Amino acid sequence: MQAEAAKRVTLRKDKPFAEQLNRSNTIYCIKSDFDLNGDTVTIPQGSTLKFKKGTLRNGELVGQGTKLITGRKERFEEGLSIKGTWDVEMAYSEWFGCKADGTDDTEAITAFFNFPAKKKTLKKGVYGVTELFCEGLNNSEIYAYGATLQYMRTDLDNTPGDHAVLSNYKGTIEFDSDMNGYVRIYGLTVDGNSQNFVYDHHPEVQTSIINHHTLRLVLTDEVVLKDCTFKNSFMTAVMLDVCRNSVVENCMVINSGESVNYKPVGMWYTWEGIALMDRVYTNKGWRRETCEKCVVKDCYFENIGGSFASANCQVFECYANTVKDNRGYAFELSSSYKDRVVDIHENEFWGVGSAAIDMTHFQIPDNTTNIVKLYNNKYHNLGYDSQRTQPCVKPFLMIYRNKEGQGSGVLEVTIKNNLFELAQKASQGLIKCDKFVFEGNTVKGFNGDQSSALFFCGNDEGLGSYYIQDNTLDFEGGALSIIRSPKFLEVSGNALKTSKANSIVWIQGSEEYMREAEYNIHNNEVNGPGAMVYVSSGPKELKMYGNKSESIEMGILRSSSDVPVKCVFVNNSFKKVSANMRNLEVIDR
Repeated sequence: MQAEAAKRVTLRKDKPFAEQLNRSNTIYCIKSDFDLNGDTVTIPQGSTLKFKKGTLRNGELVGQGTKLITGRKERFEEGLSIKGTWDVEMAYSEWFGCKADGTDDTEAITAFFNFPAKKKTLKKGVYGVTELFCEGLNNSEIYAYGATLQYMRTDLDNTPGDHAVLSNYKGTIEFDSDMNGYVRIYGLTVDGNSQNFVYDHHPEVQTSIINHHTLRLVLTDEVVLKDCTFKNSFMTAVMLDVCRNSVVENCMVINSGESVNYKPVGMWYTWEGIALMDRVYTNKGWRRETCEKCVVKDCYFENIGGSFASANCQVFECYANTVKDNRGYAFELSSSYKDRVVDIHENEFWGVGSAAIDMTHFQIPDNTTNIVKLYNNKYHNLGYDSQRTQPCVKPFLMIYRNKEGQGSGVLEVTIKNNLFELAQKASQGLIKCDKFVFEGNTVKGFNGDQSSALFFCGNDEGLGSYYIQDNTLDFEGGALSIIRSPKFLEVSGNALKTSKANSIVWIQGSEEYMREAEYNIHNNEVNGPGAMVYVSSGPKELKMYGNKSESIEMGILRSSSDVPVKCVFVNNSFKKVSANMRNLEVIDR
C-alpha cells in the first residue's frame, strides 16, 4: 500500500499566515510576504514550507519536524524567532538576510547560527558583528570558506564577564548542564579587531583582565575546527572550556593574545593562541571536568602572546605546527586530575619569548601517572621577544613539579631529538620531576655566563631518575647543575662544551638523601676551561669512566665540604684527575 501523497496548499496573501496552517503533513506554498504580528505560530506536524517568493517576519515560528524547500534567497527577516524541530539538512545564511558587506549583520547571523539545521553554509563576505552567543552552534556543522566574522565594538573595559566574537552559550551556565553535542566549523575567519580597541579601565572593579576571545566553546562533547583563521584576538584566540574531544587542524592564529592596551594601568599580559580549560564557571561555582583528548595539527601561528595551554586534558597531542614570533611560552601544561599523556612532536618555532614548555602549575594527584613527551621539535631563537626592548630571561624549560598540596602521583618527562637554539639571554632549563629523559637533543647559542644549561632540582624526598644521553650542548655556561638529590643520574654519550664555566657538571645535594644516590657520568666528550665535575656535596659514590677532553684541566674539582665522597674514576682522559682532595676518595684511576 502506497503512502498517501502530501497535500499542497498555496497560502493566500489576504489571509493571516497562522490561520491557513491547519493541516499536518501538508506542503504549504509561499508566494508573498507575511507578517506574524508578534504571534507564535506552530507549524503542523510533518509539514513543509515551500518558498517560491516572499518572506516571514515579526513573530515566533515553531517547527514540528518541518521541512523547507527554497533557494538561497532571504526568507526570514529580522524580528523572526525560529524554534522547535526542523528537518533541514543544510541551511544558508542568505535565508536570514545576511548582507556580508562589512556592515552590522549581528541579528541576521545570530538567527542563521541558531537555526536548528544539521549543516549550515555561510556565504563569502565580511559580516560585521558584536558578540554572537549562539546555542544553535551545538550539533551542527558550519561551512564558511571565504567568510569572515569581524568584531565591530572597540569600547571594551574590565567589567566582569566573558566576551567572545562567537560562542555557543549565553548567560549563566547551570552547574548540572548536559554536554552540548558537537560543533564542527570549516573555513571560517574570525577577526577580533583588537588593534582598534580603546581600553577603559574601571579602578573600582577588582579584576583588570578583559576576557575577550575570538572563539569560545563550552561544555561540548566534540569540537572540530578545520581550515579556520582566528586573528586580532584581544586574549586567547580559541578557548575550549570543558570540551571532551577536540581536533584543531590546518588553522591559522595571527596577531593575537597581546594586551597592549593594558599599558595605561601598567600591565602587560600575553595570552595563548589555543587554550584547553578543565573548568567553567556556573551558577554554583566552578565545574571541573576532564577533557579526554585534543589534537592540534598542521596549524600556523604568528605574532601571538603564547602558543598552547592545556589544563587537565587526558591525551593532548600537538604536531606539525609552525609558530613565528611567539611572545610567551610555547606550551603551558597544568591541572592534572587523572592519568595523562602529552605528546608534542614535529613542531617548529621561530622566536619564543619564554619557555619551550612551562609546567610550573602542573598538579599531580595521588595514584596517577603523567607522561609528557617532546620529540623532533625545532625551537629557533628561544627566549627572545621581538616586541620587547629586553630579551626574556626565563628558563627555556620549566618542568618543575611541586608535591606540596598536590598529591604523590608520578610525572615522567621525555625530551628527545629536539633542537633548542637559545637567544642571548635565555636562562637555564629548570627540571624537577620523577623521571626525566633528555636524549639526542642539541642545545646551542646559550649566553648564561656560568649558569647551567640544565638545572636539575630533584625532589625534596630524594626521588627522581635522570638520564642525560647523546646530546650536544654548546654554550657559554655550564652543562648540568644537580641539587636537591635526585636518586639516580646518568650522563652518557654527550658532547658538552663551555667557554666560561669552571665546571661542566656541578653537584650539590642533601646529605640525608644522597647517601644511597647513584651517579654515573661516562663516555662523554667535554671541552672547557675548568673541571668536568665540581662536587660540593654529592652522592656517596660517583662513577666516572670513559670521558675524554683535549682542553679540560682536571676531572674533578672538590669543594671544602665535610661530606665524604668516593669517586670511581676509570679510563678518563684529562690532564689532571682532581684538585682539592679533602673528603674525596678517588679509586681505580
